[in-house]
Amino acid sequence: MASLAWIGVVWSAADPLPSAFVAPSVIGLVALVFFIVGALMFSRFVEVSVGEGHVTVRHVVGAGRSVPLSEIDEVVLLQRLILPARSGSSSTPRVLLRHGDRTLLAFTPRGHGVVEILASRGLPSTVISEPLTPIQASRRYRRSVSFGELIGGPLVWAAIVISVIVTVWALWSAVH
Repeated sequence: MASLAWIGVVWSAADPLPSAFVAPSVIGLVALVFFIVGALMFSRFVEVSVGEGHVTVRHVVGAGRSVPLSEIDEVVLLQRLILPARSGSSSTPRVLLRHGDRTLLAFTPRGHGVVEILASRGLPSTVISEPLTPIQASRRYRRSVSFGELIGGPLVWAAIVISVIVTVWALWSAVH
């Protein structure tokens, strides 16, 4: 946030932009990319409750949603959805509530218990145990991953590449 504030102050106050403007600007923009990717991925975690005749999903960010059990044709568990994480790729379970060919809800529960509870209510369930990237999951089941999860991996790589380019440029400028 300090880097982004620095960008705003220098941009508005300086006529020709000084060379000291570049490094904090790039650091701020890379930090902003990481913040956006993290916020988009964190927002998929939910609290799920199965009541009489409906499933209620409360998101960490945003409003909750309730789906009647009668609308759910199939429960799909993607056991190993591969998402980028702070320590490298991590495997996350994703539950999909489907009606025909469309996904009603896709969420990342805290545990696998929700699938068993829904199966005990008579809903057919499918378990996909092979590891899937967000792109593969989206091709197999539309709306199974969010837009942020689809672009999260490429944005992380873009942030790394931009950081390396800026570091090399700064070192090159200092030497020459």
